[in-house]
Amino acid sequence: MLGFEIQRKLDNETDFTATGFVNSKTTGGNSTGTISYLQIDANSYTGTSFCRLKIIDQANNIFYSDVKSVSGKSKKISGNLITLNETDSTSTMTTAKVQASEEASPSKKVTVGPNPNYGDCWFMVSGIEKEATAMLYIIDGKVLKQFRIVNLQTQKISDLRTGVYILKVDGLQPFRIVVQG
Repeated sequence: MLGFEIQRKLDNETDFTATGFVNSKTTGGNSTGTISYLQIDANSYTGTSFCRLKIIDQANNIFYSDVKSVSGKSKKISGNLITLNETDSTSTMTTAKVQASEEASPSKKVTVGPNPNYGDCWFMVSGIEKEATAMLYIIDGKVLKQFRIVNLQTQKISDLRTGVYILKVDGLQPFRIVVQG
């Protein structure tokens, strides 16, 4: 794969438009495992948005993913979190609505992907108003890593060994991260 063009169409539009491009992380366009990508689409539309991937392979052939829909809410600030997964010659896309509001305090949420994983993943916290601390613990309670985080900032976690880890962010329920062997 050369990469993925992220495309969006609002329910009042007839055509998809490009909102971003993500280059493939593979060497020579091929992978033997799953590779995950993250793209945040700053979309404030309150109706339904439709997202798809335009997948471009090494020979410049074009394929399209399934279309995913995301329903908007009456919020002032919102966006779509688009997670791309590439496995061998197939690609999938999942979307989730990321929302915040200037009128009401947003709910705090931790998003981790991929989970389970093979030692490399990312996490993001939404709904926090100021810088916070996230702690990654080994299952026996020892601190492995500490992160300074801000709202919607992606943090990468890498080189984890097989096992279960706990991610804790002040004011949120602990989140379990599973690393497969």
